[in-house]
Amino acid sequence: MIIGEAVRLGHTQANPLVSMKLRKDKAAKKPELSDAEIVTIKTALAEEPEWMQTAFEIALHTGCRLRETRIPLNCVDFTENKITFPSPKGGEDRAFSIPMPTALRPLLEKMAKAKQKFTVEFPFQPSRRWQQFFIKVKMPHLCFHCLRVTYVNRLRRAGVPCEAAMRLVNHASDLVHQIYQREKVEDVVKWRDAVNFPQ
Repeated sequence: MIIGEAVRLGHTQANPLVSMKLRKDKAAKKPELSDAEIVTIKTALAEEPEWMQTAFEIALHTGCRLRETRIPLNCVDFTENKITFPSPKGGEDRAFSIPMPTALRPLLEKMAKAKQKFTVEFPFQPSRRWQQFFIKVKMPHLCFHCLRVTYVNRLRRAGVPCEAAMRLVNHASDLVHQIYQREKVEDVVKWRDAVNFPQ
């Protein structure tokens, strides 16, 4: 990738590594959080900085990415009861609004009263801070993005239509949305006898 970028910028003529056909290892699938893990994490977060607690709550109830938890308070509309994400992944052209989750309203009202400009102010390398936190709480298999996976799967289990779920999490395509699906045997057990055949 680095040499490819050097070619693009005109610093070198060609990328000799292309012919080696080096493959990128497939990233491990990010797991969904269980109820027990959510409770454990919330308990442990009481000892952590406020920005982490806030980011967790926002992502848990909206499925947004870590960077998207930093919402300008002027993008929170208490009258229309909606939240606008002005700079999601993909930039300002992908800005979107969602109905404000009821569970988040008290937190957001408190911030508005305190005249905060943003919901969260990140420290240096916030993703790394989360990685360190999950190691500290003995859940190294988790990362912040697992909250998005969890939200998408819980929407599906709640019977939310795919189109509505995609709109809520700002997924551009069915393919991207499907990557987040974590079907379990329990999720499909009600359809066990859906197909009948003659005896």
